Amino acid sequence: MPDIIELPVSTRDDPTGEEIRAILGAHLAGERTRATRCAWVHLCAVFGALIILFPERSPTVHAFLLALWAVCTVCALVTAAVEAFWRRREARLLTMSRSRPLLPH
Repeated sequence: MPDIIELPVSTRDDPTGEEIRAILGAHLAGERTRATRCAWVHLCAVFGALIILFPERSPTVHAFLLALWAVCTVCALVTAAVEAFWRRREARLLTMSRSRPLLPH
């Protein structure tokens, strides 16, 4: 993805601004999902470190930490799939908007 999003603005092609709203909505949803995925990945790292650093604890605590790590891993994978959906949607909307003339009429 580019660092800067260029949005062609044309009152003729998008008089109500719905197209731009859709692009920005997809971008913001992708960013929120990315932040959520990062949080899940960090939690995976914390629980993984606890499992590795304290293997001598009781089997119950170890199983609980392992279960927490597994849940965080699944949540991170699901969130990554949702993030990919929003990124593809944003790219598709940007491609559609770039195929139009860039100058307002």
